[in-house]
Amino acid sequence: MCSLSYSLLRSSEDPHLTNGSQYPHQSSQSAGFETWIQVTIAYSICGAATAASYFAAITASTRIFGEKKPGLSVAGPSSMFGLSPLLLSFLGVKFFSSPDGSFNSSGYLAFLAILTLIVNITGSIGFQRNDELNLTPSSPHSHDERTPLIQTSPPVLNHSMHSKTAATLEQDPEGLASFLASPTVWILGTVVLLSVGPAEMTIASIGAVADAKNPGLGTAFKARQVQLISITNTLSRLLSGWLSDRLCRSGWGSRLVLWGFACFCYSIACFSVAVNGGIVWVLSAVTGSCYGIVYTIAPSLVATVWPIKFFGRNYGVISYFFATGSFLFIFLFGILFESSDSNSIGRVYEISGIFELISIGLMVLLYRKYWMHGIT
Repeated sequence: MCSLSYSLLRSSEDPHLTNGSQYPHQSSQSAGFETWIQVTIAYSICGAATAASYFAAITASTRIFGEKKPGLSVAGPSSMFGLSPLLLSFLGVKFFSSPDGSFNSSGYLAFLAILTLIVNITGSIGFQRNDELNLTPSSPHSHDERTPLIQTSPPVLNHSMHSKTAATLEQDPEGLASFLASPTVWILGTVVLLSVGPAEMTIASIGAVADAKNPGLGTAFKARQVQLISITNTLSRLLSGWLSDRLCRSGWGSRLVLWGFACFCYSIACFSVAVNGGIVWVLSAVTGSCYGIVYTIAPSLVATVWPIKFFGRNYGVISYFFATGSFLFIFLFGILFESSDSNSIGRVYEISGIFELISIGLMVLLYRKYWMHGIT
């Protein structure tokens, strides 16, 4: 629906709005109030469509493949989500750029709207989820023409009798209120907030960090840091998803260990920047790796601890902690960073390293006090 709304909005937008890039010398103050409203609505619809598409892909993949491969079922769609800007930007430059150097933004946005609509419709048709009735044992009193007259063995269940140990830790919650009442939800959410927040901060501010540490290297150096973060982010998602399924199987404790190891490595990188300035490209590589691991392990952990049929709702709740961590730590960077003070970067990353260690402590609490004893 978000994709359809976005495509309809695109088809009815004001041509002057979609072709705004053709007027580079137009003052921003000359745009009318209606134009700003249209732009705001367009961005809101686009953001909603992106979020809906991403969560639909993650949820569908996890519901279909998550029982056996919870790590890769998350790593696959999330990696493609991260690589899609590279592909789409290449297609945009290749097919929507004119020889004179101008860019057909109207045609490119129309292409994105149509492509988004087609992809989501294809996904809704192609990913058929099993009916919940197939997961329940057949009633001994339900018979049809295929039922044998003499029953020589107990009725066979339509699903494996050996359910995942981790999935039985938490009772099936009756609703959202019951899920939110669980202390493990808030501890896990706080771990997400504290572990991913510093990485989000670095990704958003890597240009300022690079300028503070290497002021004379220019924009090419900063561009390489962005590329390095993107590459390590994608590779770490795929690798951590594969490792978590290969080594951790359905266990949740091993996934916590992998997550904690990523946070520990990132805390070392933060303290190295705080103490002696560190090396920017090392910080970029560790940031991308930690970011990718957290975004892969966290949803796979949700899929293994709680019943997988509630994955969409449960991970949707946890995702708010991702957004909150990003906002808080980027805001923290904006408050503490001063371009004229060479020590401000050190203070920022000292605080970030401490929070990473706190997140590891909360993981230990989550493991020892709650999940190890099956406490919800």
